[in-house]
Amino acid sequence: MTKSQKYKRSYAPVLLRIAGEDFETLNIIFRASGGRKENVCFMAQQVTEKCLKALLVEAGIPVPFSHSIELLLSKLDTQSLPPLSDSLDALTEYALIRRYEEGYAELDAADLAAAFEAARSTLEFCKSRIK
Repeated sequence: MTKSQKYKRSYAPVLLRIAGEDFETLNIIFRASGGRKENVCFMAQQVTEKCLKALLVEAGIPVPFSHSIELLLSKLDTQSLPPLSDSLDALTEYALIRRYEEGYAELDAADLAAAFEAARSTLEFCKSRIK
């Protein structure tokens, strides 16, 4: 069983701010000509994870101590799900296994763009819901 922690609602905008700062980092490495492609997906996962945790905090739902996007999404009601929620869990592996691997999986420009867009749309959705 995954441990969870309930936070004060005032923590939701803090998490969202941190997610926004992570998105700035994602934007830089997404546009860079070098570096590990896996880092783009890792930062996209981090933005998404923090956004989902901010939604949970805002809703008064205990936040699981987990990097699993699927688990975080499962705690939200259907009206609180961000766009692209059906494909967000694909980012989870970049916070876990692939964070420590390099080059075993082929990542092309479309994969990186999809990860970037998932993080961007999740962040924008959360900004519209958390003030």
